[in-house]
Amino acid sequence: MRAHDERRDGFRDFVLTRIQQAEVIGPIPTSANRELDEQWMRIVPMELVPHPDLEQPLAVVADYGMTRGVLQLRLRASLVGYVTQFWGIDTTSDHSLDPMRHQLWLRNTATLYGVESLEFAPGTKILG
Repeated sequence: MRAHDERRDGFRDFVLTRIQQAEVIGPIPTSANRELDEQWMRIVPMELVPHPDLEQPLAVVADYGMTRGVLQLRLRASLVGYVTQFWGIDTTSDHSLDPMRHQLWLRNTATLYGVESLEFAPGTKILG
């Protein structure tokens, strides 16, 4: 779940099962307006291709229904790290992760600049 955290004065991700107690605090403050959450409002275009070091890239093309060998995704920046982790996407610029574990590679790695959720993404360093 993504929400405004008053204590940290910013938007954060929360694991619902870890919330033990909640209380109604009254009207939603203007600082908690979702339009102010830059990571939620930003759309990140991603070009996923079979990992260049795969022996059978056409199998991955078929598995993901790629068009001309590319799967185009548009994700909210706040979700990019979670999706790349869940799908095991190699986000290194030189596709240096093991293709047996990371069958997809993010071809346009520069799109990750400024994405805050990268701490979860395989092979990335925080950019910007």
